Amino acid sequence: ILRICGHPRIMYHCATTPPRFMRPVADYFDTAVKMEYERLVDPSGRTHIPDHLVHDTGGLGAPHYSAYLNEIFGAFERMSLENDKTVPRVPLTTTNGNTTTARAQLDAQWMFYEATEDMTPAQFCNALAIRLNLIPRHLQLFGTKCNCGYVYTIDDAKSLDHLFSCARSSPVSFTTRHNLVRDTIIRVARNFGITCSKEPTCFTYSSGRHRRPDILFHTEPSQIAIDVSLVSNNIESDIVEDIKSVEKEKQQAHKVAVENSNGRFFPFVMATRGLLGIDATNLIRTLAGAIQPYQQLTFRRRLLHAVAVAAAKGRSDTLAATLRQQMW
Repeated sequence: ILRICGHPRIMYHCATTPPRFMRPVADYFDTAVKMEYERLVDPSGRTHIPDHLVHDTGGLGAPHYSAYLNEIFGAFERMSLENDKTVPRVPLTTTNGNTTTARAQLDAQWMFYEATEDMTPAQFCNALAIRLNLIPRHLQLFGTKCNCGYVYTIDDAKSLDHLFSCARSSPVSFTTRHNLVRDTIIRVARNFGITCSKEPTCFTYSSGRHRRPDILFHTEPSQIAIDVSLVSNNIESDIVEDIKSVEKEKQQAHKVAVENSNGRFFPFVMATRGLLGIDATNLIRTLAGAIQPYQQLTFRRRLLHAVAVAAAKGRSDTLAATLRQQMW
């Protein structure tokens, strides 16, 4: 509602009302938006979102109207006086957050509605909190102990890092989150007429080990195989380099065997918090080329959104399952 109804109205007032008269309204609107987000993250009202994350592209990415009043009014004033038909574009967000965290949370497609993908309200609210590196007070893990012996601290970011990187932290395992993403890719591809095989065993590896990629797409002129991996990282590490490292490992493990069968191999690597690797984005473009041209843009958009939703569901379910485990 805020994006579809609120933004056009508040932007119209900011563009047509001198800043000195508009500032009280813009301040009120920005404060009301922050309160609504806090209510989404924690209905009890006990969880507060840091101000800089509300308008940061690595956080909620909400427009900061009160901070850009002069720019908005000035841009539209020039458009009117110069009779320019091009609608001016004024950046309304900031990028002041932690660089590593912002990179790891760049995918925000799951925050937007798509009729073919759904999240429960609880999943959406938990995923929103995780994006902000917050654990809502009603899901607080502070003082509890992980099965590995780690004691969750008051630092929510470190607790979440441990939650997603420790195999013993939650009943929702790495495999569960991996399979959510894998099965989502298969479902979307099949919906667009691409025939897929799950975990094919038709490839021969020189090592003699019984390996298999996750998905084989039966495309023309050559088939495409992929192996899905989710990379957990902490806020101190460089997630981009971590993803590149895993991509290299996957290439070494599968590429030769797939190419010997006249196929192409892509490692589909993404961070636990959503950032896609270069090879994953290349795969999406390559797969789009296997369907009708008029469907390609829709396919790319839908697959990106579906994968983002699947990863967000996995993060949310991991947090909720850990709380239930701690309660018992």
